Amino acid sequence: MKYTSLLNNRIRFLTISIFLGLFGLLGSINCYARDINILTMGAISDSLTLNTPIIQSAIDQLYLEGGGTVVVPAGKFSTGPIHLKDNVGLHLETGAILYGSTNPEVYDKRGKWRAWALVNARGQKNISITGNGTINGLGDSEVWKRGDNAGGRPNIIYFFECRNVLVDGITLTNAACAVSDFQSCNYVRINGVKIYSYGNHNNDGIDIDSRNVVVSNCIIESEDDALCFKSNRQDLPCENVTVTNCILASNCNGIKFGTTSRKGFKNISVTNCIIKRPAEDNFRHWNKNIEGVDSDKTVISGLALEVVDGGIMDQILISDIVMDGVQTPIFIKLGDRKRQNGIPGQLKNIQINNIIARNASLISSSITGYPGNNIQNVKISNVDIIYKGGGTEKQYHRVVPENEKDYPENRMFGHSLPAYGFFIRHVENITLKSIQIRTLAEDVRPAFFLDNVSGGGFSDIQLLNKDKSVAGFAMKDCEGILVKNSLYNSQSDSFVKQVGGKLKWISILNNVLFQAKSIFPESHPISKSIVEQGNIFLRE
Repeated sequence: MKYTSLLNNRIRFLTISIFLGLFGLLGSINCYARDINILTMGAISDSLTLNTPIIQSAIDQLYLEGGGTVVVPAGKFSTGPIHLKDNVGLHLETGAILYGSTNPEVYDKRGKWRAWALVNARGQKNISITGNGTINGLGDSEVWKRGDNAGGRPNIIYFFECRNVLVDGITLTNAACAVSDFQSCNYVRINGVKIYSYGNHNNDGIDIDSRNVVVSNCIIESEDDALCFKSNRQDLPCENVTVTNCILASNCNGIKFGTTSRKGFKNISVTNCIIKRPAEDNFRHWNKNIEGVDSDKTVISGLALEVVDGGIMDQILISDIVMDGVQTPIFIKLGDRKRQNGIPGQLKNIQINNIIARNASLISSSITGYPGNNIQNVKISNVDIIYKGGGTEKQYHRVVPENEKDYPENRMFGHSLPAYGFFIRHVENITLKSIQIRTLAEDVRPAFFLDNVSGGGFSDIQLLNKDKSVAGFAMKDCEGILVKNSLYNSQSDSFVKQVGGKLKWISILNNVLFQAKSIFPESHPISKSIVEQGNIFLRE
């Protein structure tokens, strides 16, 4: 017993000694994690003098000491490109403005043009940009007005292959190109960032091509896509990302996956966001360039999910989104622009819930694959969309091109679609539940146009189109479709209309139909595979 007691005491002593030793080691490391105020290094606050060597020297010095923070105090400081290093943060105090140089010669032009940036980091760990100050890229300077992509323009932030990244609280404005780009990074937190950037083309707000990322509480106003997921590498997907509590505005897309989609996107959740009209329109003028758009300040697509370069999109959850002034609320596209190793892309297992939207064009929501490659397993529920209306019978009858090789965008099929609600083509296993669709003006197009759709469930649908319509659903080459427990309010000859091809195993059950004369046109040869049951017709 005495020996055991002595042994236990020694173990306790060694444990305490090791703990105290580690504590002391951490304390000694923290002693070196100091701040350097750039004014103490000789920085000049006149918004003109380039302070690049001073800021970089502070970063390098702290890096050699094991880490620390470079502090930009209140004032107006100009700088060329700087490079963060391991364990070093850049902190902008309230009232601090860091201006980017407008001299193209000071930027690092190695690699792709998009890799230019004012604040750079490559292969670094434990880095940060924090504070209540502002970084202004001066992107509207005449020196950067070279047209779309011509000559190259710098981002504000470009981090590549970095680990443990924090960007918190800062304001980023007026980028010459993308505002911020996080490529091939791991463990990234972006919180409370404010972005306002309409001064030039390609001003994506936040581009994410990384793993294990949290984006929260950001306000983004950008000329190009506000929040954009990308997949630039064939060996690394963009995966394990959560986005929440953000306000987004753009002249392009609000929340976009793509266009680049080489490896793909997996395990991504976007919740509780607002998408609104942009505050400025300096380049796009959509109402002049696209027939039927209601304003020059519109978002192209509120949600744009695109796989066109051979990658795989899998397990995406988007919920609780409010959007206004969007040409197209939901745009989901599987294309065949560029395959990886000859393998076509995949787009599957998508859930979109709790959406309130008001559209601003004749380009409805669309979910489209291409011949021989279907989108799979899409579930959309609890959606309320107010559409502009005004669609014509000519637009309903137009033939929609496949265009699977084209750049994916809502207008790739033309300035209108044959449905005012959803155009769905080359899709298998799709569920839409608790959907309310209203139009502000008469729209004779059907609410849904289904082309080559197999395994579709449509339930608790309210179609509140004003006045006349050709049908609630138009179907072509469809099988295994169930429409039930829905309400249809338009004047039409039929609730469902066949527009070509064959229909098989179609069930129309328990719907309330105001002013519709029949389920199918009287001339339609109803086969045994088409079931009508319990539908109620209400006529004046």
